[in-house]
Amino acid sequence: MPAEKTSQPVVLITGCSEGGIGDYLARAFAARGCRVVATARNVASMGPLGALGCDLMPLDVTDPAACQATVEAVIAKYKEIHILVNNAGVPGAAGGLPACLRRGPGLQAPPQHTPPAPRAAPCTAGSLAEVPLDAFAATMDVNMTAPLRMIQLVGGGGEEPAAQRPPPAQRLPPRPS
Repeated sequence: MPAEKTSQPVVLITGCSEGGIGDYLARAFAARGCRVVATARNVASMGPLGALGCDLMPLDVTDPAACQATVEAVIAKYKEIHILVNNAGVPGAAGGLPACLRRGPGLQAPPQHTPPAPRAAPCTAGSLAEVPLDAFAATMDVNMTAPLRMIQLVGGGGEEPAAQRPPPAQRLPPRPS
């Protein structure tokens, strides 16, 4: 199928499970008239984004081949990617927030949000010296390596070099009144 160059900005967002930041961003970009490609490890976890006009694609950001295939599929369909939002992530290898903060008011996940199962056994060690290396490596792969991989794959986006493209805020249509 030939690429359909669209006048709508094309936004690729990783980590769009329902109830999270990626879900909210997908909804916001779609409301502004953007062509949104929402991704998550499990397509079913993205809830109603498809009904809002978003394209839903499975993506495990730790799988280099899956990342490349996703970017190639988006480019094949829309010819370019204007905006990449690297939202996929996991809590830190040392247990994320300290336990005293995780229990505090206002820091709990919303009731409708169920985070995906961790890739490595959760580590609640208090010091970096006690963090299992496999937990640290898994966290770094999702939170550091995967975003860099996606940035490199998307690159300049389409045929226009990144240096010649306007900043993302100037590529968006105005907010609806």
